[in-house]
Amino acid sequence: MNEVVVSVKIPRDVLMFLEKEVSRGKRSEFIRQAIIEKLEGRCIKVENSFPSNVILSRLEELEKRIIHLENALSSKNSGKDNAAHPLYQLCKDENERKIVEYILSEGGATTRELEKVVGLKRRQILNRVRELASRAEKQLGKPMLVYVRARVRGKRQAWWLNSP
Repeated sequence: MNEVVVSVKIPRDVLMFLEKEVSRGKRSEFIRQAIIEKLEGRCIKVENSFPSNVILSRLEELEKRIIHLENALSSKNSGKDNAAHPLYQLCKDENERKIVEYILSEGGATTRELEKVVGLKRRQILNRVRELASRAEKQLGKPMLVYVRARVRGKRQAWWLNSP
């Protein structure tokens, strides 16, 4: 059987169901089986009203959209990839890991943003980030976090990842 890739626009509640009930590697197969079962129930109508190449092209479009959604989800939940970042390796505790994860995901952060994410007071956040930046510079030999007072990407007085 020739297989084609299909993408689909689905309601958010269906996506939430898929995230919750079907593991990420098995979603495409789950959806494929659901479509096949649905089409088998209406086999005569489908064959009479749609040529098979139209069905295959629609299935291909649905599969592409599913893969795109899965990729988008995995990139949003890519906190696991942060563990490989050298800055993440220097974290002493969970609060520093939260700080680094947020800065890595956003590219930069103000102390106010970090305060909301981590749950510490702004002064504690500031001390942690300064300490982490100093530790990174000592151990890695280059500044990994830099504080910029000017407005950058809509944030003023924020900590940014230094480009390598």
